Amino acid sequence: MFVSIRFCQVPDIFLRAIKDIFPLQNPFVYMTSFRRNTSRIVKNCLFTAVFLLGLLVTNTVTAQDGKTLFNTNCASCHQVHKNSTGPALAGVEGRWETKEKLYSWIRNSAAFLKTGDAYANKLYLEYNKTAMNQFPNLKDEEIDAILKYVASVPAPGAAAPGAAAAGAQQKRTILCYLEFCH
Repeated sequence: MFVSIRFCQVPDIFLRAIKDIFPLQNPFVYMTSFRRNTSRIVKNCLFTAVFLLGLLVTNTVTAQDGKTLFNTNCASCHQVHKNSTGPALAGVEGRWETKEKLYSWIRNSAAFLKTGDAYANKLYLEYNKTAMNQFPNLKDEEIDAILKYVASVPAPGAAAPGAAAAGAQQKRTILCYLEFCH
């Protein structure tokens, strides 16, 4: 069975499903209002999509991510404060001339050794010519997050920041208590 729809019925039939959104009675006004609102809705949706895409692209890496990245990529060969298969990573930024050299070393140590860098070759010989794993996919931000995490790990036996001040405050409180009570 073939149902014919006349042109003048199209707006009314089409808009019947969304009649609550457009409470006007005139189908021509419906159509005008629908077009105006539709273009606004489409513009808003496009703006929202572009905004969310921008958030995804500019994803920042935090120190917590640095710990995860360290455990995933570095912990099998490095420790923060103790030499292992590779050197301890505490203070690693201070041992390299520039951050760019450190980034290059981390991404591809074999290629960086070919540049003839003195520190890189000394390190390579010191650790029995053991090649470091390559991490070409790590971005600068991810390497920075790892370095930030490494810098945040306290040395073994070192008091946590503020622990000495808390201990002194507790001692003063006890002395105060003893002076007033006895």
